Amino acid sequence: MKLIKHLVFIAIIFAVLFTGCEKDPQETDTTAITSVSIVGGATPLGWGIPGNPPLFTPMTKIDNNTFEITIMLSSSLLMFSCDVKPSWEGRWFLPPDSGELDLNVDIIEGQQMEMVLNYGDGGEAGPRWRIPKPAEYKVILDIEAKTVVFTEVGEYKSGGTDIVFNKMWLIDCKELPLPVEMNKIGDNWTITIPLMNNDHVKFNGEDEPISLWTDSVDRWFCPLADGIPAIDTLPVLFGIDNTFAFKIVTSGTYTITLNPKEGTVLFYSDNLNLSKTLWFVNTKPIISTADSWQMTETALDSGIYEWTGVISGHYKFCAFDTSPLKYTDGIWLGPEVDNKAPVGSAEIATMGSAFAWRIPYGLYTITLNTITQRVTFTKDGEPSFDDIDDLWVIGVELMPPWEAGTDIEWDAPNNTARLMTKNGNVFTWSYNFNESRRHFRIMWRENGMIFYPHPSALAPSSTNVLMNPDTDYEILTYDQAKKFLEDASRPGSVGSIPMFSWRAGTGIQTITVDFDEMKISYSAGGTPVDPSTGGDGGQGMPPGPATTFRGPAINNGVWGAYIPLTQGSPNIYTWQGNLQNGQLQFQQGGINIGTASATTVPVTGGTYSVARNNNTTFTMIAGAYAISLNMITNQLTFTPQ
Repeated sequence: MKLIKHLVFIAIIFAVLFTGCEKDPQETDTTAITSVSIVGGATPLGWGIPGNPPLFTPMTKIDNNTFEITIMLSSSLLMFSCDVKPSWEGRWFLPPDSGELDLNVDIIEGQQMEMVLNYGDGGEAGPRWRIPKPAEYKVILDIEAKTVVFTEVGEYKSGGTDIVFNKMWLIDCKELPLPVEMNKIGDNWTITIPLMNNDHVKFNGEDEPISLWTDSVDRWFCPLADGIPAIDTLPVLFGIDNTFAFKIVTSGTYTITLNPKEGTVLFYSDNLNLSKTLWFVNTKPIISTADSWQMTETALDSGIYEWTGVISGHYKFCAFDTSPLKYTDGIWLGPEVDNKAPVGSAEIATMGSAFAWRIPYGLYTITLNTITQRVTFTKDGEPSFDDIDDLWVIGVELMPPWEAGTDIEWDAPNNTARLMTKNGNVFTWSYNFNESRRHFRIMWRENGMIFYPHPSALAPSSTNVLMNPDTDYEILTYDQAKKFLEDASRPGSVGSIPMFSWRAGTGIQTITVDFDEMKISYSAGGTPVDPSTGGDGGQGMPPGPATTFRGPAINNGVWGAYIPLTQGSPNIYTWQGNLQNGQLQFQQGGINIGTASATTVPVTGGTYSVARNNNTTFTMIAGAYAISLNMITNQLTFTPQ
């Protein structure tokens, strides 16, 4: 009898458990869905939920299973609602949960993507679709197959309005909105106002100034995505606050003009001091007078500057009275990301940028508009090599050993460049190669141009050409080598930069480069240069990379900017002065220098063995010091004075 009671009890428990696990048909059944709407920051109406009434954009029902809409979508998030409600309850079509920390899923244009039907309050916390590119999209939902397709059908058009406004306010986006009244001139609203770097602004058309973000529902003019740099003429969206704002990238006085009807805003600031000379600067390996070229203003007070010449390497712009020698000189303009390739059309040049463009070898006309802060790099062609005066062998003596991926910086950090002897367009250089020191490339120092072997001469999986004596090998420019790799799908590049080199035979060899024939060869014999002279026959080394230090010990208790050391003989850098109690860190060419044994070293004096790619903090005791950094012997010396 007890056994029967136990079995009945267990059966009841299982019945309760399994009854509780049954899904509500609303969660999976799509046959009862009669309408679908789209909502989110990516839509023109923004996040119209929660709200009463909620603001959704309905989709068109094509048949019982298909809904579609053609709509402008900005770079934000969205979802699909199956039953418009004023809260997060109801049924939602969402992306599948990826299990990642970031639940949101980027759409893949033109590709069928899976959806899940979520019931309840999952719309509030669940994943959303993210639109990477603002555009006009045709969106098609198949609710039976639970799929969605986003197809781009046009460019994004700004969202203007025919509403006549009595007032317009520039809103400085702090914790609470700070409205400043604008002036009406014709169809435009304007204001001239000082703004600071990293301020964020948008516009509001209420009759009275708002004091809370909730004071205005649908009279906002916002950018298409958050943080768009406030430079030149930009589109705006009118309607619900999508929480986006324009970002001020340079402090200064701005004249801002909003055209509500056209849906555009113009940010104008004459921030650049045009009384200073504008320079185009090669930033690597160091800044020197020879690496800066003065640009020419195309017309008086036009703010448009041009320069034409042969370049290859890392470049940015500087407004300064004389040729800049350090990064604290003048006003600098650069790209928004480091090593940015030029796009061939106008692009943003950001004031105060720490970054530089990576320009492939070529003859360029460079045009910089300092008013709109736009720059255009126009490639005019491949110049001849008749004007080469200084050709260098790089990478022969590697201290420390070969550093893959450093590209142009590969030569100077470790005293590895040797000047070749010029005879017309033919250059020669002799050296006693050994087994571990016979990899090299050729560099035109004036323009930072490195020449590469033709990848077809490489053995499979090899990154260097083992040369045969008295045999000609083709040499390529950076662009030519890179294009060959792309066309042939040939491995052997780091970050899309060819990493190939030549390898000579051992013993005394003479390298010959002939630019009339664009070829290179080597032959046995010759008179090697005397290593005691620095390995360059007394003809002079190219300057090394920027070698700097920083820290509270040198910068009044804060880390601050890097301060350059003075280069004496090649790769020996010095500094002398007073230090406070605090820390110091050293860099060369943007790469940390330190000891291999410790991350923090207390210093009262002495010599330390150092190497690149070691991040060490040297803790200093206050006093006067002479600092010497020798990157030939890899020693850092602190001498109390």
